[in-house]
Amino acid sequence: MTDLILWKNQEINRLRRDMAQTLRQWCNGFGVPYSLLPTAEVVSIDLSETEKELVLTAELPNATLENIDISVGGNTVRLRVERQEEIFEDGKDFQQVARRSGYFSRSITLPCRIDADASRATFNDGTLTITMPKRDPETQLPRRIKIK
Repeated sequence: MTDLILWKNQEINRLRRDMAQTLRQWCNGFGVPYSLLPTAEVVSIDLSETEKELVLTAELPNATLENIDISVGGNTVRLRVERQEEIFEDGKDFQQVARRSGYFSRSITLPCRIDADASRATFNDGTLTITMPKRDPETQLPRRIKIK
């Protein structure tokens, strides 16, 4: 069942990328700077499972370590990323600087309970990896974890 969910997410992400590329080409054909159009945040998240742990990987381009907040506990992971971006567009007949900010937030229900105290996270080249050891079915309060 997990394979089906991952495949579905990959296909949806591919469709989003294709639609964004088509819109960019259409805008360029009419001379409209694509960076001035509102865009939705699309974050690719993969969850894999081994016998002893769960590993969540998220692609977070343009994110910084200070702007990522992770909360884990029980069978839930909550990921919140704040972004501030400046886009410089230099066209033939125009020059435009656009600033935008916002946040991405997502809660993911895991297939089992995890040990929040032993969970760890790393952030490298725009890729966030959260490793969460599985635990016995006991209640545990969510806690924040630091990124190394």
